[in-house]
Amino acid sequence: TYITPERIRTLRRLQRNMCLYCGNALQVLNRRRPDGLTVERIKNALPHNSDNVILACHSCNVKRVGNQLNKGKSNLEIFHGIWTNYQKTRSQS
Repeated sequence: TYITPERIRTLRRLQRNMCLYCGNALQVLNRRRPDGLTVERIKNALPHNSDNVILACHSCNVKRVGNQLNKGKSNLEIFHGIWTNYQKTRSQS
């Protein structure tokens, strides 16, 4: 299933509105700015399906940071990392 607005809202909550790679806060006023919210495919060969995307800042997305950091990881491992990070930051609040 393709990504939906609800899926983006869920990812924003899970990622605490932060880039998965650099941790910078994401903004939506101008997505082409370095801190602009973008939807990145985990596996570039696959479409923007709900189970194949994360949120990244424009800067990390265009540098293809995920290609190096996610190499060899399954989508489940990547989403487990997102969830674990969310749980840690939530308990600190």
